[in-house]
Order: sequence, then C-alpha cells, then structure tokens
Amino acid sequence: MSEQIREQLARRTASGAGLLVITRLITRGIDLVALAFLARLLTPADFGLVAIAMTLVLICEAISDLPIAQAVVRLPIINQGCLDTAFTVSAIRGMGIATLLCLSAWPFAIVYRDPRLIGLLCALSLAPAFRGVCNPRFAIFARNLDFRREMLVEVFAKLAALLVSVGIARTTHSYWAIAAGTIIGPVTMNVVAYLMAPWRPRFTLQQWPVFRNFLSWASAGQMLNAVSWQVDQLALGRFVVPGELGLFTIASTLAFLPFQVVINQIARPIIAGFALLQTDPHRLAAAYRLGSATLVTLCLPVMVGMSVLAHPIAALTLGPKWDMAANVLQWLALATVPALFVATVGPLAMAVDRTDLGFRLSFAEFVVRLPLTCIAAAAAGIEGVLAARAAATLAMTIYALALVRVMLGLSISSQILSCWRPIISSIVMGLAIRQLWATTTHGSLPLQLAIELLGAMLVGALAYGLATLSLWHVSGRPTGPEARALQFVALIRSSIAAAGRRRAW
Repeated sequence: MSEQIREQLARRTASGAGLLVITRLITRGIDLVALAFLARLLTPADFGLVAIAMTLVLICEAISDLPIAQAVVRLPIINQGCLDTAFTVSAIRGMGIATLLCLSAWPFAIVYRDPRLIGLLCALSLAPAFRGVCNPRFAIFARNLDFRREMLVEVFAKLAALLVSVGIARTTHSYWAIAAGTIIGPVTMNVVAYLMAPWRPRFTLQQWPVFRNFLSWASAGQMLNAVSWQVDQLALGRFVVPGELGLFTIASTLAFLPFQVVINQIARPIIAGFALLQTDPHRLAAAYRLGSATLVTLCLPVMVGMSVLAHPIAALTLGPKWDMAANVLQWLALATVPALFVATVGPLAMAVDRTDLGFRLSFAEFVVRLPLTCIAAAAAGIEGVLAARAAATLAMTIYALALVRVMLGLSISSQILSCWRPIISSIVMGLAIRQLWATTTHGSLPLQLAIELLGAMLVGALAYGLATLSLWHVSGRPTGPEARALQFVALIRSSIAAAGRRRAW
C-alpha cells in the first residue's frame, strides 16, 4: 500500500469517525433535552422502575444485537446473499429475544416484587424486535466510510422519540412516557432507513458460514459485556428502592455520554482502518497507539470536568430533586476513567481477527464484576457498587493492556506513557476548574447557573489546551493527536481563505 493511499485512508477514516461523533453529539443532545423534560415531569421512582425493566431488555438484546454490520464490513465482497443472510440472522434473533422477554416478564416481576413490570417488559420487547429487522444495506455505506445516511436516520429517530415521550409525560405523568420513547425510536429508524435505501428482504441462511466464526466469539463476548455492565442495575434493583435506583441510572447515563458520543461511534471506522493495516505490524502498532492517545486526549478532560462539576451539571440538567444523583455522577465519572485507555482494544481484536482475545477479556470482566457487584450492593448499596465498579474497571484495564501486548508486542508501560500528556493536562484542568468554582458566588436561577457553568467549562478548556500544547512543545512536538489537531485547524483556515478568495473574485 503506497504512502499516498495510506494518507487517503487516514483522512477518510478520520472524516467518517468525525461524522459519527457529530451524529452522536446531535442525538445525545436530543436525548439530554428529553431527559431534562422527563426529569421534571416524572419522579426518580419512575426512572427506577423502567431501569429495572430495561436492564433485562439490554441484557437480552446483547444476544440479538449481533455485530452483523461489523461482520459485513470485514467481508472482501459484499453480495446480495450476504445481505440477505445478515438480515435473516438479525431478524431471527430479534424476534426470539422479544418472545423471551414476554415469557420472562411474569417471573421477573415476582423476583422484583412489582407486577407493573409484566406489561412494561411486554411492551419494551417491541424495541429489539424492530431493531432486528434493520436495513443491512447500510453496512455497504459503512464499508465505504460514508455515514451521512446513518446520521439522518438516527436524528429522525431521536426527534420522534423526544416528541412522543415528552408528549405522553406532559399528559399522563407516567413512566410509560419513557417506554414509549424507547419503542418509537427503532420503529422510526426502520421506516426512514428503508425509505432512504430501499431493499426487499429475503429470508435465507445461505451465507451463514461466512459469519459463523466471527459472530460466535463476538456475540458471546458481547453477551458477557452486557451482563457485566448491567449487573449494577440488576443488583441495586434487588437491594434498594426504585427511587435510589433511578438516581443511579440517571447518573450512569450522564457518566457514559463520552463513551456513547465518541468511543462507540469511531469503532467501525477504526476497525476498517486497522483491518487494512493488519499485514504491516509496525504501522498497525503505531496506528493503535495514535488512536488510543487520541481517544484519551478527547475524553479524559471531559470525564474529569464532569466529576468536578457534577453538582451544577445535575442541577441544570435534571432539576433540584435530583441533587443526590450528583454525588453518584461525581464518582462514576472517575471510576470509568481507566477504561478510556483500552477503549480501542475491541476494534483492534476484530480488525486482526482475534475476537477470541476479545471474548477472553469479556469473560474475565464477567467473572470479576458479577460477584463483586452483587456482594457490594447487598452490603453497602450504591456506595458499594461504585467501589466495585472502580475496582473491576481498573483490573480489566490492566488485563486489556496485557492482551494488546500479545496482539501487537507493545509493552504495558509504552501504552500508558503514550497518554502522559493528556493525563497531566487533565489534572491541571481539574484543579483550575475546582479553584474557580470554589471562589465564585453562584446564582440560583437556571440562566445564571448555565452562564457560570459555561464559563467554568471555557476556563477548563483553555487550561487543558494550553497545558497540552506546552507539554507537546517541551517533548519535541512528536506525532500525535496534537499534531493532527493543528493540521485540522490549518486545513479549516486554508478552506476559509480559499472560500474568501473565490467570493472576492
């Protein structure tokens, strides 16, 4: 592969990842608007009840929500038979999980001592059923790193969910508003997707051998990951009241926004980029280090800032009755920081066809997190779960670093040291924000709080940017996310200048 082609690939990968991040920023912004309305119209107990039901839905969906799109993207040739098989596998799983949820509703309601869960679970089973019949043609666009259609589909779906859930909440003040938004999202997504890329589905498993090996490891690992990350809500739902579970769930939703906005969205472009470099180990290792450092550079200051400003963020976003959620958010944001350093391990394992190592990581996390969280929840409630999550995340991060050493030959110390500049810069930023907020007199009105919060965020961004650039210059201006960022700024400036010259001409 020539240097010019590699550079074009890097630009296309970065462009695709950027569009996905923008898409997720828009959709999560819509989610935040919906959350702000629902938090004021409903109670923490309403969110806690739906959280218990959604925990079972999400765990079961891990079985149905197979990485079909990633499997199709990796195929050397995508033909009609592959798309038909992908649709069939996804549809069978989706319908099977919907049936399983309906059958599990009654015993699940008995375990959690709330008969409302029966109807709620039966209704929520529609969401995985509709997700199972998604349009597989979008995998072709992803293969070409073209995510524009996907952006429109997701935005339309989120807007529909916003309108429906807020409308029902205003008229009924019932937890069914949250359930309705959860259901209407995938329904709208399917309608828009099939209108934008018409395709007539055909049920067949003709190309199943093409998917079998990839999906066997990936789906097993995905199922274990789902149980590991939902065990917090499962355990707390058994040992605390719904109101406390609602506080924890909302705080967890806010804490994982950086993962949903940035990390989850760039997984597919990273898989495509890594897959094309798998025959060149040295370049693959360099690409992995650059990708990992870039993610830490983008997300670490967000998590630190979220922890320092947890109370004003919760007050502005959720309202005064959710103040206890700020304490949870403060510690959850810090507890998830170690996972940032190994966020690209999953895409790496898929790209180099070592999904068995990804499964090994998922299995280890499951074995550690499940008993630790259950014991902690029974003994100390939310505080115990927070401590268990921090301990399990740190242990799994160390193990993931060791797996990268197996795949790429990179030592654990070199992986960590590649991110030393954003670590120091984030500490500087956190101290600056903390000092500013401690010495400021805060207003009680939402507008005043919003202005003060925006000011603190701008000061934090300035402190982080100056510290990062200073450390980059001191260390000899190496190739890394800082250099890429400056190249991007220069590209924007040249584009603006060129547009000005054309206008003047």
